[in-house]
Amino acid sequence: MGDATLLAVHDETAPAGVSLLRLAGGFYAIVTLFAFGYAVFDGLQPDRYVERAARGEGDAFLGLALPSLGLALAGIGVGLVIVGVVHVGMRTMPSVERASGELAGLLGPLTTREALWLAVFSGVGEELLFRGALWPHLGLMGTTLLFGLVHVLPRRSLWWYPLFAAGAGLLLGILRDASGSVFPPMLAHITVNGLNLWWLARHHARLTGTPVSPSPAVATPPTPQLTPPTAMPPAPTSPAATAPADPAGPDA
Repeated sequence: MGDATLLAVHDETAPAGVSLLRLAGGFYAIVTLFAFGYAVFDGLQPDRYVERAARGEGDAFLGLALPSLGLALAGIGVGLVIVGVVHVGMRTMPSVERASGELAGLLGPLTTREALWLAVFSGVGEELLFRGALWPHLGLMGTTLLFGLVHVLPRRSLWWYPLFAAGAGLLLGILRDASGSVFPPMLAHITVNGLNLWWLARHHARLTGTPVSPSPAVATPPTPQLTPPTAMPPAPTSPAATAPADPAGPDA
């Protein structure tokens, strides 16, 4: 979900030659480091989180507790539901359809592998921050409101996007609250971004008529061509050799 914000920022401010994937990797690395730093310097060290969780007094550090298989599958299921709601909105609401075209234009050409990496970067970074570091202080409603606010885009046609992000954030927060772990909302987040980015990349390809490859194009080396040998030019002949013979023969 945060990828849309990065799309708008990249489209307007990124220097030439800086790819969206590189920008996202750097940005979410900073977000992840901030989440860990915030949790550590908040006064609750990782070992204290472990002790509290063992005594049943609180969550693990940043919510990094392994959920049950059922809760992990529930996270993926919630992500699929959110994706389904988005596509129903595109079919029934012209404003959502127009906005999807604008997002596709901001996204530009994107391979399947790049869409997957962007989804992982954003899902991990944002969940560690909102449902991890900030969760003990802001709780469900606070993180939902802040999650919607940070997804405000500088495009009038995308005015509804923060509302969508807040609704999705509410579902992610419910997952966090029910599971006591950051992993189910993280899986839901990656599912939503992965499928939506994959679809937007193909939507951009349909709008522009450019093909989408599953992986970055690799230049194929040219096939060596065998040049047939050039025929040697005929050897020059002397005038005597080419002069016509005298029918009368040599003089007596």
